[in-house]
Amino acid sequence: MTAEILPAIAGEILTGEADLSVASRDWGNLVHARPGLVVRPASATDVAVVLRFAAARGLPVAARGAGHSSYGQGQVEGGILLDMTSLPPRRVVTGELVSVDAGARWREVLETTLPHGLTPPALTTISS
Repeated sequence: MTAEILPAIAGEILTGEADLSVASRDWGNLVHARPGLVVRPASATDVAVVLRFAAARGLPVAARGAGHSSYGQGQVEGGILLDMTSLPPRRVVTGELVSVDAGARWREVLETTLPHGLTPPALTTISS
């Protein structure tokens, strides 16, 4: 898969060996699934463009945050990997509802919620 086939987006389209190699590993380094390319969207519009493009062609897509998912949950073999860490930070607390960006790390979620006396109902041991 090459970047030329994707419609223009504001974000980055990565096809280099180093980027694909990093994206092909899960957190525990147990599962390896190499994407055809990595997209770092600049906005939700970029995500929508990529998803529409992939759906029209039957291409698999995976969304990946900080890459802490295990057993290949944030990977895709030969498809498009959306690296959500490139999206602008969004951290809003309204009452007991917390909304954070797709690339937020648990540490950032806690930095957002703790001042309001809130914690997620479950936490991983990964706080970076």
